[in-house]
Amino acid sequence: TGVLTAGAVYVFTRDPTDATDPWSEIQKLEALDAASDDAFGAAVALAGNMAVIGAPGVDLPSVGMMVRVDAGAAYDFRRDPDTGLFGQRTQLLSSDALAGEAFGTAVIVACDTVIIGAPDVDLSLLQMNAGAAFVFQTFEEQEDSSGSRSSSGSGTCFIDTAGFGV
Repeated sequence: TGVLTAGAVYVFTRDPTDATDPWSEIQKLEALDAASDDAFGAAVALAGNMAVIGAPGVDLPSVGMMVRVDAGAAYDFRRDPDTGLFGQRTQLLSSDALAGEAFGTAVIVACDTVIIGAPDVDLSLLQMNAGAAFVFQTFEEQEDSSGSRSSSGSGTCFIDTAGFGV
């Protein structure tokens, strides 16, 4: 999209046979709705063919008189198994997004679960900027030989949570 200061994520592949320069850029990811100061790429999680990318500076449309600047968002990208390239699948939002919550500051993907951190969520007037983590369930859509589609989880998953930021 080329919006200055919106942010981007660069995807590289490694060629272990190239001793001088084993890393090559294969793709630049940007949000389809990119806008200035979105901070797209502030957090990135990759699991299999799914990448979740946080953008805590995303401004959401106002609701009535309530302005939602820096409410934040995260983006679900999926890798095409044929081309190896990622495409944006959907935008993930907090169900009750407010201004300044910075949803998307931290992201993690584990099996079929995505957890997105928003460090500046107010839990009450006495718990300002207490923060929250939002949990999303994701399923892969599969097509069988008859052309019918079904959604299913990815089966067994082993999770190493050491050092994650959510």
